Amino acid sequence: MKRIIFHCSQSNYGNAAEITVWHLARGFKTIGYHYCIDNGWTAQGYFDEDFDGVIESGRNPEIEGAHCIGQNDAIGICLIGKSKLFTDKQLQSARNLIVKLKNQYGEIEIFQHSDFDQKKHFCAGLDLTEFRRLI
Repeated sequence: MKRIIFHCSQSNYGNAAEITVWHLARGFKTIGYHYCIDNGWTAQGYFDEDFDGVIESGRNPEIEGAHCIGQNDAIGICLIGKSKLFTDKQLQSARNLIVKLKNQYGEIEIFQHSDFDQKKHFCAGLDLTEFRRLI
């Protein structure tokens, strides 16, 4: 894997288990993302700060994802939350995950869903400049 594509859940709450349910309902075999980074809102109306910034495994990174049409050979990372509205802990976890993946796979490129799908112009809403400096 030589690329990472960031996504947002475009929901106020969720986690890998919740997204798996959403993806199964859409006909996926399992969750389409390789990783989810939680925002602490594990259910609608329920916040647990211990889950803010937690990195959850999704689909095995050795298996092609189902997160960006035509780009599923990239690692898909979903930040739980609405576009541009991520916690500091989530963003720090994203940085840490980038460094881990770079150490594991070597040189990688970083994108977001909106780079490949104009209909998803809001996804993920990150300024990738800082993230790209990590590689």
